[in-house]
Amino acid sequence: MDIEDIVYLARGRIIVTHERDWQAVHIRFMQTHDGFGVFLPAAVRAGLAYASDHEVPNWVVDVVDEVDSMSETDAEWENSEDFRDLFRSSTIRNILLVVPAPESGADLAGELAWVTGLAEQLGSDFTGAVVGGRDGIAEQLGGRS
Repeated sequence: MDIEDIVYLARGRIIVTHERDWQAVHIRFMQTHDGFGVFLPAAVRAGLAYASDHEVPNWVVDVVDEVDSMSETDAEWENSEDFRDLFRSSTIRNILLVVPAPESGADLAGELAWVTGLAEQLGSDFTGAVVGGRDGIAEQLGGRS
């Protein structure tokens, strides 16, 4: 994968990069957390601003390394109109959620319901998909994994 820029970094929690091969902003959640708190909105805002400044169409949400689920506060913000408005006002039109590979026992159906539901809430210009494991990113978006 060809990383063009690191857009945002909260060490050990979240990294946001621009992946040239995928034409994507890649937000990667790392290890265990006690809620991302201020890091989640800051990371999303930085990533979406970068996407708009560089006309990037794809948003890759990578939770392969995330151990715990989101805090209630993070989930509330992620389900807010403010969150959706940030996406609507950006150049992002395709959201790809990357979860652990199927053999890990990850709930792909639940994750697919979340991402397709989000895409529907955002409007007809948006698509959403889920892949199990990082190898699936290149299959969805092209380029190298």
